[in-house]
Amino acid sequence: MVKPSPTAISTIVFDFDGTLVDSGEIKKTAFMTALGAGDSVDRKACEKAYATHGTVNRTGLLASSFTDLYGREPDPAEHQALVEAYTDYFRRHIDEIVVFPGLAEFCERYAAKRIMISSNAPRTEIVELCDKLSLSAYFARTYGWPVSKEAALREILVDFRLEPAELLYVGDRYEDGLVAEKVGVPFQRLDPGFHSRSTTDGILRSLAELAEAIDAQDQAPEGHH
Repeated sequence: MVKPSPTAISTIVFDFDGTLVDSGEIKKTAFMTALGAGDSVDRKACEKAYATHGTVNRTGLLASSFTDLYGREPDPAEHQALVEAYTDYFRRHIDEIVVFPGLAEFCERYAAKRIMISSNAPRTEIVELCDKLSLSAYFARTYGWPVSKEAALREILVDFRLEPAELLYVGDRYEDGLVAEKVGVPFQRLDPGFHSRSTTDGILRSLAELAEAIDAQDQAPEGHH
């Protein structure tokens, strides 16, 4: 007997920063502080570097931005100092990070589905922040640097023997959609945008809107996704 191809989403994987928690401004300021924006280097040049490389994890972000600003790669000591300065600023301001509204209700609504995190931020930092914000119980797995988003999604597909259509990736950046496309899984762009909301049409603005989109996909007839 041929098994019908699954249509309902069984696993929801979220990006973290900017998607579930409001940490964007703190991380940008951590970057600017580490590079000495407005002090040792031109602030506008730092802004441009951040806009260019901002989707990369902080080790790559800082190395590439340094190269843009100075015309050479940082030596190991310089790179380590940049990462430490960024991390130090972030940790000193970690208590300012808040969760976007509706996560508890969303996770309760979809308790029968697997809910996970895959982010470019260091995994240890995500786990620590989830503990601080009392979020840990919501997530079956947490992925972060040094495991890439693409590698995490592929691992989840294999470990749980999922068809790609069963896994939904949710992120706030256009680049998150490219990752989902590369892996071959559905994507929803969620950007509550407390600070600088994206203006493109088709972006969900709340977890409630995401729930509506998931329900619509789960209820769609076979072959109409």
